[in-house]
Amino acid sequence: MAAAVGWDPAHPDGDRLLLGAEIALTTVLGLAMLRVSTPLEPLASAGQNDLATPFHALLHAVMTRDNG
Repeated sequence: MAAAVGWDPAHPDGDRLLLGAEIALTTVLGLAMLRVSTPLEPLASAGQNDLATPFHALLHAVMTRDNG
């Protein structure tokens, strides 16, 4: 995931991009676990369209070089 946005261990932003990828991955895993194990609404019944915008915002926040 980090490589898809230009991660390079030698680049000064390398650690930040890798951390962003790890945050995105753990968020997705946590979401999947909650959706399967609990009836937490509206998450449990949210469809792809309901999740797309928040996921896009999350990925943009943690996976772009220009976010400071």
